[in-house]
Amino acid sequence: EAVFSSADAAKQLPHESKRFAAIDRSWRKNMEKALETRNVFQFCLGNDRLQDLLPHLLEQLEVCQKALSGYLDSKRQGFPRFYFVSDHTLLELLSRGADGDAIQPHLPALFAGIARTDFESAEATNISSIVSAQGEALELPQHVAVENSIEDTLSRLETAMRAAVGAAVRQAVTETSVLPLEQFVWHNTAQASSLALLTKWTCDCDAAISRAQSDKNALSAAARSTSNRLAELVRLNM
Repeated sequence: EAVFSSADAAKQLPHESKRFAAIDRSWRKNMEKALETRNVFQFCLGNDRLQDLLPHLLEQLEVCQKALSGYLDSKRQGFPRFYFVSDHTLLELLSRGADGDAIQPHLPALFAGIARTDFESAEATNISSIVSAQGEALELPQHVAVENSIEDTLSRLETAMRAAVGAAVRQAVTETSVLPLEQFVWHNTAQASSLALLTKWTCDCDAAISRAQSDKNALSAAARSTSNRLAELVRLNM
């Protein structure tokens, strides 16, 4: 009901939205009569019209369901991460897309590294940062407004997430050469730190191999440096 009542569905599925509204009105009208009658057997067996109406409503609902399946497919094509969630979950997201809090439980299914998001204010209208399952928060370079079109909101969140992770990694790569290891680790997120340390190891190995012909101790020195760094990480419980 919430999907067919939404503005987007009314625009994308005008005939089916009207069809569903007619079904809903008819059902509600009959349920009101059922409430007045009170006796189930009397209402069902003494109402010849109901026996014809219910199969008709079911047939019309099947038409709506078929159209809805096509509608969900179009949403998945527009935002492929929707393929990660069930039809039921996608329907909930589409029906409550403008509610920032409502999308929170489904973020881990859409983005493996995001457990939740933080907002600028209690109104949950602008996403300011993303938070991992371990509680690490990463500020977004541009805050993302939560709007009626959930796929647009999530697409912009994905773009902002990529930009934030890229900036964090670039910062971490730079800081591997200027900060003490312990300070570096606690100043950066785990993902950025891990990637930056692997980048540094690769650069150190490349430099050692380049110097190997002129410096026979280059490779062993690089190996010792790597071992010392690993020992320090173990000491820090990393």
